[in-house]
Amino acid sequence: MDCGDVIDEISSPPGEFSIVAGDVALPTRVQLQANRDTNLPASDPRAYFAKYGLLVRAGVAVDLALASNLANEAAIGWGRGEPGLVVHVPACPAHGNGVTWVVFAGGYYVNTPRCLPVEVHTPAGRESVSIGAGAPCPGQPAA
Repeated sequence: MDCGDVIDEISSPPGEFSIVAGDVALPTRVQLQANRDTNLPASDPRAYFAKYGLLVRAGVAVDLALASNLANEAAIGWGRGEPGLVVHVPACPAHGNGVTWVVFAGGYYVNTPRCLPVEVHTPAGRESVSIGAGAPCPGQPAA
C-alpha cells in the first residue's frame, strides 16, 4: 500500500468500528457480509470477499497480519496491493483540518465464511481482534 491509496479522511471512526492498538479502527462490532466470487474455486482463499474500509490514524505506520497457517484459507488487502497475509500501511499525512483518520478501500478474503483473527501492530502496541467475515464472531450479531 501507499498513501496514494487513501480514499477519504475523517475526524472519527463510525460506530461499528473499534479502535485497535491505539491507531487502527476495524469493524469488530458487526458481522461483515461476504460475497462469493463464483469465478474462483471454493477452496481459493479469495472465494469470499467481505469489503470493508480500513481506518488508520493519520501519520502512523501500522501492520495487519493473519496467522501463517491461514495462507490457504484467507487473505487481507486494501488499496491497490495484492491481498496476502500481511499488509503494511505507511504513515500517511492528513490534508484537511480536523482530520485524524485516513481511509483505505479493501477488505477480508476467506475460502469459507468465518471469524477471522487479525493481529494489529502499531507504535502503541499489538492487539488481536476478530473480524466476522461472512460469519459472526462471538459477541457479534448475525447479519
